[in-house]
Amino acid sequence: MLHVTFIGALSNCDDSILKVNNAGLSFKISKVRVSELISELCKSAGQNAEICRADLTIEFYKKGIADPIPGAYGYVAEVEGAYDEAWPDPVNVYFWLNEKLRDDVSRVYSEIELLRLFKRGNLSIQYAAILIKDDNQKEAMYPFMIYPGSDYVEADKYTLSEDELEPIASFLNFFRYEQLPGDLALAFSNYNASFGFSQSWPFVAAKGEVVAYGSIASFLMIMVGLENLVNKDPNAVTETISRNLALLLGSDETSSREIYRCMKRIYDERSKIVHGSIDDEDVLKKFECYKVKARDYLREAIKNAWTAEKKLGLSVEQLLDKFACLSFCSERPWRDEITGKFLLKLSGCDECK
Repeated sequence: MLHVTFIGALSNCDDSILKVNNAGLSFKISKVRVSELISELCKSAGQNAEICRADLTIEFYKKGIADPIPGAYGYVAEVEGAYDEAWPDPVNVYFWLNEKLRDDVSRVYSEIELLRLFKRGNLSIQYAAILIKDDNQKEAMYPFMIYPGSDYVEADKYTLSEDELEPIASFLNFFRYEQLPGDLALAFSNYNASFGFSQSWPFVAAKGEVVAYGSIASFLMIMVGLENLVNKDPNAVTETISRNLALLLGSDETSSREIYRCMKRIYDERSKIVHGSIDDEDVLKKFECYKVKARDYLREAIKNAWTAEKKLGLSVEQLLDKFACLSFCSERPWRDEITGKFLLKLSGCDECK
């Protein structure tokens, strides 16, 4: 009998991530001593174990998995399987693993993405490996290359409070990644892709400010997601996106107007970046604010539109059609239906005004 364990090292989280073990996930999250995890991962390196250990320590630090200090702890997602088969041929072991584990591992990554949709924070799997053991205690560890982590993560900590345990369980039960309709699936893909760009290549602007290429690409990916989700009019794009987003996310006239003003400003700066005005000092000063706020808007827009689809039977296009005859002062009877206890109420950003 072969016992196979997928081990995914989580980045940018703390002890609060252990709360999700009671939320109905398909995998278990454990707290581990990082030095012991690295030693386990390096067992199959043989004579190169020390080199492997040094490399992994550096890699874990760069990817936000844990600080390289003695006694540091990290968090791993694990899913296990047992197979009544012979030990796989080393030449074909990755084909064998792919055949056996693809669905289970894909589900792990998808559920991690849903956790990241629940609230702000760059929770992700940045290093993964497969441990195979047999009943005779023979074992081997294989780096898992089907879903490699990105070479950079934004150090945005994912933290859950005590009162979020029940909401996150409801959220995971309500939002199923395999049920996403096309418009929302594309926006969700853009949202997740925005976390994966490398920041390794800095761009030095004309006035001496520095913005990484990856950060710019991340921002533009978010904006593409917003455009695809809430804009169906090729004309007056800035006005259409800002108004629709304000109606989708605003809880009243005041918050809607704040979101409208903030989104117009963000989209104007997006246009400057796309059309070559990145050296504008004001753009650079507030760039990270624009990116974080735009991602917050995209995250909450996906959840609200998804809720409208499931609870009210309204597609994104039908929802936007409703917006055409509303003003920020209008009563929105569907609003209470769309906002659940696990959906945030957003307002504008002072920096974006």
